[in-house]
Amino acid sequence: MTIDEVLTIINVILTGITGYGAYKANKAYQKSKILNIYTHSNKALIEVQKMLTTLPGALNAVKRSGAKGHNGLKQLQEVGNVLNESLNEVMKNISSSSYTKINEFIVKEGFDIRQYINSYISGDAYDELAESNEKYSLFQSRLLEMQNYFINEIEHIGDKINE
Repeated sequence: MTIDEVLTIINVILTGITGYGAYKANKAYQKSKILNIYTHSNKALIEVQKMLTTLPGALNAVKRSGAKGHNGLKQLQEVGNVLNESLNEVMKNISSSSYTKINEFIVKEGFDIRQYINSYISGDAYDELAESNEKYSLFQSRLLEMQNYFINEIEHIGDKINE
């Protein structure tokens, strides 16, 4: 065997090792992309759950109006600001594949979640909440739909991670 043949064999072996290393690196990269989506979806879920726990504060603001030292309108505006911040965080953390679905939840059947939240911030929803909980209940049900969507998405992504 000549030196050229030995060097050729070594090069073939090193090429195989490099190819295997590249394969493993690509597999790790794909898994890290999935983990990143999982993390962001989890953050979005947490923000939706935060919205669900914050939402009853709107009703409390209206129910307690008239109580000494209580400014229901200001409290409603604060609830609106928290809801708006959370919705912005949801939109910031969702994957591109979820964007369309979440927008469907936001604007669905003539009810726009953003406009409803803005009515809290502006105070326009104050009198409406005192009279009826219809839009409030619709908003709450949309948040529950979003929560269920993210739970299912996280479970699906979790299955991909464990493959």
